[in-house]
Amino acid sequence: MYVGDSGSVLLDGEEPGTELNITAQADESQGLVRFLVAGEVATITRTETADGFVNDTDRTLTEGYPSAEQNPIQVDLEVDPEILDTTLRTDIAVDDQLDNESFTVSPTVEEIGNDATENLGVDLTIEDSTGTEVYSPSQTPSEIAGEEISVPFDAVGPLEAGTYNATVTATADNAETVTASDSFTVQEVGELAVSINESSTLDVRENETISVDADIENTGDVPLTQNITASVNGSEQATTTDVSVGAGETVTKTLTFTGETAFDGQNVTVSSADTAAEAQLTVRKVGELVISTLDAPASANQSDTIAVNATIENTGDVELTQDVTFLVDETIEATEQDVTLSGGEQRTFEFTYDIAADRQSDIPVNVTTANDSATQTVALNGLGDLTVDINETNSDLAVTDEENVVVNATLNNTGEIDLTKEITASVNGTDQTSQQVNLEAGTTDTIELTFPAEESFDHQNVNVSSGDDSDSALLMVDKVGELNVSLNETSDLEVREDENITAVVDVKNTGDIEFTQNITADINGTQVKVKENVTVPGRTTTTTTFDIPVDLTDDGETLTVSSNDTSDPAQLTVLEVGELGATINETASSLDVNDEQNVSVNVTLENTGEATLNQTIAASVNGTNQTTADVSVERGTDAVTLEFPAEKAFDGQDVTVRSDDTNDTAALSVAEVGELTVNDLQTPAGVNQSETVNINATITNTGETELSQNVTLTVDGEVVEPNETVTVANDSSLTQNFTYTVPDTQQTNLSVAVSTTDDTASEEVPLIGLGDLTVEINETASSLDVTDEEHVSVNVSLTNTGEIDLTQNITAAVNGEQQAIHEDVTVAAGDTTQATLTFDAHKAFDGQSVTVSSNDDSDHAPLSVAEVGEFDVSISETSHLGVTDEENVVVNVDVTNTGETELTQNITA
Repeated sequence: MYVGDSGSVLLDGEEPGTELNITAQADESQGLVRFLVAGEVATITRTETADGFVNDTDRTLTEGYPSAEQNPIQVDLEVDPEILDTTLRTDIAVDDQLDNESFTVSPTVEEIGNDATENLGVDLTIEDSTGTEVYSPSQTPSEIAGEEISVPFDAVGPLEAGTYNATVTATADNAETVTASDSFTVQEVGELAVSINESSTLDVRENETISVDADIENTGDVPLTQNITASVNGSEQATTTDVSVGAGETVTKTLTFTGETAFDGQNVTVSSADTAAEAQLTVRKVGELVISTLDAPASANQSDTIAVNATIENTGDVELTQDVTFLVDETIEATEQDVTLSGGEQRTFEFTYDIAADRQSDIPVNVTTANDSATQTVALNGLGDLTVDINETNSDLAVTDEENVVVNATLNNTGEIDLTKEITASVNGTDQTSQQVNLEAGTTDTIELTFPAEESFDHQNVNVSSGDDSDSALLMVDKVGELNVSLNETSDLEVREDENITAVVDVKNTGDIEFTQNITADINGTQVKVKENVTVPGRTTTTTTFDIPVDLTDDGETLTVSSNDTSDPAQLTVLEVGELGATINETASSLDVNDEQNVSVNVTLENTGEATLNQTIAASVNGTNQTTADVSVERGTDAVTLEFPAEKAFDGQDVTVRSDDTNDTAALSVAEVGELTVNDLQTPAGVNQSETVNINATITNTGETELSQNVTLTVDGEVVEPNETVTVANDSSLTQNFTYTVPDTQQTNLSVAVSTTDDTASEEVPLIGLGDLTVEINETASSLDVTDEEHVSVNVSLTNTGEIDLTQNITAAVNGEQQAIHEDVTVAAGDTTQATLTFDAHKAFDGQSVTVSSNDDSDHAPLSVAEVGEFDVSISETSHLGVTDEENVVVNVDVTNTGETELTQNITA
């Protein structure tokens, strides 16, 4: 056996003692030959140097003997890739495919010597079972070294069904060509061929079930699953979903649906996704046995025999068998049994009937099948009607529900045959009474029908009928009711022992007729009150009231109010009246207060009886009421708090609280609340800009209670130090100290104030070096004599008389209304500066003064404002306007200036 550069050889099992010869060859490389001897526990390894194997096939290696009972010996030859030349290895595996799909073949190519390939190429060849080449593409993948790659060949096929061999060939300029092969099968994907089996039920009556047996054959090599559908005229009737058929197999599926006459002569189509089959349907209409004609005489006499002919027709396509029945007065007189008619067939039957000698009505004849019925009436000659006429005058139609209705009716036989009839009186369709009447031909009679009246008959009609005729009349039925009594919820049956109970009784007449009865009230069966002859109109309710004295012995007893018909009981409650005790709860009260607080007196109230007490609780001091509270106290205890403003005069006095029954007192202590006054405000005689100064004030409490208030320092109207809360004991004082830094921009004396809630002390502290900003109008440099279309311009000199720079607003006003302002004009200490204020002139300013002001000074100057008018142009009567075409027109124009200033304008004609 020969093993190449790298690989393995599988030795067949040999008999024991057989020598195994393995020849291994390597190309100038180090080789390792491993021997695995079957049956031994350890692997026997033998190493030979490559030198002894270079192109040498004569060398024989023998190691151990195989056992016939063991697997063949596997011998591997491993060669170190680092010392191999560029060497290729390839492999291919192809799965079985379907004949309707393309697929991908991905052989592998490996270089195992770690040397890069040169011009690597991969060829794929596919041959069919006859050796015919059907596919042979090539690829040139990227060069490889010491790695394995997959070379996919996409979109192979589809191929026809059959067996194929795929061969991959890998080539490189620096390596030997290697190949690998694999065989695979392409399976045919056939179709589900459908055919309709003769066992199908395709000939049915309408509304019977059509049953289509479909044979479904899979013509291919792979299983298929599809839906099988039966349709008529393109409309789906039945579907079997997901029908699976194995390769080469045939299955039968039955599709059923209801036959309709519209399907007759049409084809049913059974289809898969691939094929379809058709077969014709026969759906026969199932008709009816109908009576197409019924022939009977129009009239007949008593004792005659009449003949009735009926034609029966089968309206369908299917033979039908039914009974044909002849009836008179809805009674079967004759029957033709099991009459069978083919589709469309007709047949006539004759029936006869003997009219009774005493018959008193027309003869209704009827022929009936299972599907149809026809009726005709044969008039009885000489037959008249029994007419009915109610005589309301002789009838009792207005009654009560405890009386009878009496209906008087006149009957008349209008025909030539004696009549016997049942005369019936009914109300609302319900018979109330009847009477049989025999009336000879052409005669008249009167009857009375009597029946009990019911409340529901009121305003309904009573109907009297002979069967031939009827008449009706209106009934008026009054209900005879009763007087129902009930205690109204407004009754006062829970009272104090010193009060009367009030029983308010509703008396309801449940009927339509006026009733008069006595209404009584009794306590435990003893009558205590009666209202005589209480009259209640029908369907109304009257109220009557009992005012009944009670005492404690009546507590829990039963009051019953009654009429002749009904009564209504109720339990009485009579409550014992006790006293309302009033006691001051000093612990819960505020009796030690100041004259700015309220006295709060908590009063415990105790009701010693059962009845709720409603009283006014009053609080007084020195006999003068201070406050009251209305209370409602049920049995037991309650509390109320009385509050009123404290007064200094109450100090050492008693507060007294009173109910209607008792009183109680407690001592008051009222302290006077004074004020926190500000005294002895101490400020510097003068201050400089940026100077920090001390400001002190004495805060005095003038009252008898300790006071706490905020003390605030305000400079120039602004709080400059946060509010500080001080507490001063009664009749005491304290000194409050403040510091304040004068702003370096201060330009006014300081207005200093120290305030409490109650008092304020203030002083003005001079600012050292502060002067005035004086104002002087320079009339020569100003524009004060202007027109009303010009601007007033006022030039002023501003002089700072002090030692501190001043910044102020300079305003110009006329008649007290500001016209112009220069904001934030700064003048250095001791300097003079100029400023100009300009504003629109108005005619109203004429003769007025303009006033220019700083914060410290002002100056005035007179204004003169002339009105600017217009030219008023008019043509003078002296004009020469009537001329010839050879003369000149002369227009004399009067021009008037309406204003106070000279105007210059062009005048045009």
